[in-house]
Amino acid sequence: MAPMARIASGVIVLLVAAYLMWFYVPGGQSELKRMGAQTEGSVQYKDSPPGTDGRPILQVAFMFQDGARMNRIVTRTVYDAAVWQRLQPGSKLRVFYLPDKPDSASFEGAEGMASPRSAALKFLSVTMLIVGHVLLIMGIKAWMEQQKPAARPPAGQQPAK
Repeated sequence: MAPMARIASGVIVLLVAAYLMWFYVPGGQSELKRMGAQTEGSVQYKDSPPGTDGRPILQVAFMFQDGARMNRIVTRTVYDAAVWQRLQPGSKLRVFYLPDKPDSASFEGAEGMASPRSAALKFLSVTMLIVGHVLLIMGIKAWMEQQKPAARPPAGQQPAK
């Protein structure tokens, strides 16, 4: 692959990764994230009942106090297994809720705040950032090698002809 093609490929991959990471995934934010009130909540319990396809459905029940100072308990499905593993009963989390619909509350990584594919898209964009940087570095190194002047024979005695 020509150096300029590597550089162009690296730039394109980096631009797509940046778009995914900073515009596409955050642009899909829910109404809760954009317009909801924030408060602190605590995890009450976790559960993972089997779904219709046999895979577990990761659920978390959390409690928070709304603007009217009423305690609310809401259960949400968590799409990201790493988020579900990290949460333990009693642990604190940042809760988002709409003041006029407090029972629709959620938290980062859970139903209502994230799409089922948002974690996969974040992983894809980080992978693309790495690949884009590698392509860019390889292209720049190859281009710099092409720019070096051709090696000259050492000065001094020339072989007899």
